[in-house]
Amino acid sequence: MSTGDRGTQEPIQKSMKGSRNMHHIGVLAGACAAALLAGCIDTARMKSPGEPGLVDQKKAGTVTYDIVVKEAVEKLLAKHHSKVVDGGQGKFWVAFIGIDNKSAEEMGDHEAAVYQRIGEVLVNAGYYRSISMRFINTAKRAAGLADPEELFLREPRERFISVLQKEGQTPDYFIWGVLTSQTSKHSGVFTKTKERRYRFDMEMVDAHTGEIVSQESHEVDKEYVDW
Repeated sequence: MSTGDRGTQEPIQKSMKGSRNMHHIGVLAGACAAALLAGCIDTARMKSPGEPGLVDQKKAGTVTYDIVVKEAVEKLLAKHHSKVVDGGQGKFWVAFIGIDNKSAEEMGDHEAAVYQRIGEVLVNAGYYRSISMRFINTAKRAAGLADPEELFLREPRERFISVLQKEGQTPDYFIWGVLTSQTSKHSGVFTKTKERRYRFDMEMVDAHTGEIVSQESHEVDKEYVDW
């Protein structure tokens, strides 16, 4: 083979080699694109009964609310029940008024779920009769209450009780919750850490005097890490 022939073949071989490299790059890019696309596809599954819930990475989440609400309400009812003697009048009527959210987060769809959980704990306690939130919300509107704290004033409280009394559900006690949070932050070399304490206070108020007769709380600390 002449020197001229070798010189002609070298560019051809380089060109073929470059084409193979481009082909490999194209295959790799296609595989990466497929992987990215697969990562964008939502998946779902049915969880087994008793399987732990997901821990929210950004906010309180379902698990946090379940813990603080259930513990605070159960402690409140147990503490109050241990102090009072039911004088033969039957079970006490209790009206859950609502939640005052003073935390750093919006509750979103957790709020309605928390209301249901509190109602469930009240009913299952066995020694209280819980007035339906539908009755309570309608009675608040009928009594012209703009803020639940107006129930500490005699006239608005009497209007509210009067509405419920006509329905045969005169409350003995009001209860409501206050959700608060405290946040601490720390910045490291590679990570940023945030710790937030969630506290849920429950108050039980004598429906006739406005006096706070029992108060309990529960709190949890949650850590968030940003890499």
